[in-house]
Amino acid sequence: MEMSSLEIFSSEGCPFAQRSRMVLIEKGVEFSLTEINLGKKPEGWEKISPYGKVPLLRNDGVTIYESAIINEYLDETFPDPP
Repeated sequence: MEMSSLEIFSSEGCPFAQRSRMVLIEKGVEFSLTEINLGKKPEGWEKISPYGKVPLLRNDGVTIYESAIINEYLDETFPDPP
């Protein structure tokens, strides 16, 4: 597995976040998972996620929102396997 400082913020049952986690797993990229209860968002969540949504990806100071954009970033950053 490739070493990475990736952190993905997800919510149980969120299909969009699940897609991004699947991409990470299929590519063999290590990541940390932070579960967010969207029914009771943690204090300060809006500072992390201006849209208040998941998924959200952080990697070495880069923060990315929206699963399609996250997945595109992952494909560009970790091209193998496709």
